[in-house]
Amino acid sequence: MRQIRAAAAKKENMLNLGPLHKNFHTHILRVINNPALILNSCNYKTATADGEPWESQKVVECIQSLIPTFPSFEPMFVAGLQGAAATWSRFTSKFAPGGLIDEATQEERDLAWMAPTNDVNEGALGAFRLMMHKQPQLSLLGYNSQAMYFHNDTAAFIKLLFINLKGQSLKDMVQVYKDAGAHNLEQIKSSTKVGEIRTALCVAISLYDSGQWKPFADSGDEDSDEEGDSSKPVDNVASEGDVIDDSADWEDDIN
Repeated sequence: MRQIRAAAAKKENMLNLGPLHKNFHTHILRVINNPALILNSCNYKTATADGEPWESQKVVECIQSLIPTFPSFEPMFVAGLQGAAATWSRFTSKFAPGGLIDEATQEERDLAWMAPTNDVNEGALGAFRLMMHKQPQLSLLGYNSQAMYFHNDTAAFIKLLFINLKGQSLKDMVQVYKDAGAHNLEQIKSSTKVGEIRTALCVAISLYDSGQWKPFADSGDEDSDEEGDSSKPVDNVASEGDVIDDSADWEDDIN
């Protein structure tokens, strides 16, 4: 397993691990024919599939010292290996010479990349359970989006390729729209949930598009009042194409 774990840590392609799986299958068959390789010997060179030292020699010795207390241990051990060998035989047939994996080019294998283990799915399930415990209102789409954001390191990607892109948080935009005269935001506060803020801002934009309000800055400049038009358009009200970053608000809700 340490070879599989090492391959997973290096993000190696499972499709390139045919020789490793074949070697493990061969080792299972060898132990079936001679169980003493593991049961009566601490020689890692013959007992392990990769010939590398035990991760814990003391654990192996302790297990072997307990084997005599279980009279049926060896036949049960061999039976388990026989079942594993049958399953492994079906599994390694995918890597058989002349098969799809064997005949595929390296480029084709890279395009069909597969993880060496299923740990990602198992870990993701646990992470999903914990997140739903903290945020039961979170949708599956929302969780998946968040998981992919962190898995793909999207923040670093944006920082690298979108240097001049700077968004404003939803809560900052609420104040901008309030100052501009969006009457439907009067009941919205900084403590309001992000989802409600987002909906209210969308309504404010729709009301603006329908002409029910116009963005004007609150100005205390009396001179401008005397000149006639006492109000002027707000420059920093978000328009189509502007970026609103609600990640900070979303994190606040989690905490």
